[in-house]
Amino acid sequence: MNINYQKSINLISKFVLISLSFTGKVSLANESNLHEKCLTADDYEGCMSKINMHDNCLGATDYKGCMEYSKGSQNPQSRILDIVDCSQKLCTPEEAKGQVDNLGMKVIPGWWFSDNPVKRSSLFINSELYKVMVNNQFGRYINLQMVTRYYQEPQASTPGFSSSIGGDSTNCYGVGSSISCYTTPPTQLNIPGRAAVPGGVIQGSFDYILDCEDEVWGQHLNQRLIKSKNNKGKLRKWVKFSETDDKFVENLGISFCREEKDMIDDLKPSYFSLYKYKDIQKKTSSKPKNVGNINCESPVWKKKPRCN
Repeated sequence: MNINYQKSINLISKFVLISLSFTGKVSLANESNLHEKCLTADDYEGCMSKINMHDNCLGATDYKGCMEYSKGSQNPQSRILDIVDCSQKLCTPEEAKGQVDNLGMKVIPGWWFSDNPVKRSSLFINSELYKVMVNNQFGRYINLQMVTRYYQEPQASTPGFSSSIGGDSTNCYGVGSSISCYTTPPTQLNIPGRAAVPGGVIQGSFDYILDCEDEVWGQHLNQRLIKSKNNKGKLRKWVKFSETDDKFVENLGISFCREEKDMIDDLKPSYFSLYKYKDIQKKTSSKPKNVGNINCESPVWKKKPRCN
């Protein structure tokens, strides 16, 4: 998945200017009218905060310095430097709050966030677990959620074309004057064209479904089961817990299944509905159940190398 990042932070705030007298103190000759003026201001709280700044700084040794510091601490622009760079780490929901990714899209509230401007992509992880209804029942399966975004480069369309393979072939049959011939034209190969692909941001929603009883998990992209790699480098639609090489699944999902499986019913229900009205057929190996005349499901052969 390719993903690229550009940080755009839109922090807008309006403040009413305070006129300084020659002593460096704020002139509040019209303070009695400030409340009425602030009622019509675009930023009432910002306007009224000036009164509080003045009161707080009256007793300060350096009144002017106090006022400048107060204005700076209340100005959102002064906090730009405090924004966490989520291209250098996986940001917590609090650190990511209010940010946008390098693709110009808002982060998902409450999710962990990682930005990758080099690959023009971003990653979001939901740390909350959900229970999944399978075959009209809860209590066995849980759901982990992840979202990725990446920029897809536009691709121009290509025209189709035809090509002939070989040449004509003529065959004749018969005897004497009764000879008949027929010609077979060359094989025609038709190559279809390709439609144009528009550029833009592509978002993928990944759902990891874990079976806490059979201890297997499967990865789904946009509600479709896809293969995942196990710790042996093999691609499987359903991966055993014992063969897991995915730290996200291991640390968040498998640990829950093994330590808090009894708490599944207390989780919020997942929106994932692919198996809502049917059971899941899970296959964790590409090996056939029978090898020759051997039943690989039998206790005698199940763990033999020939069946694994």
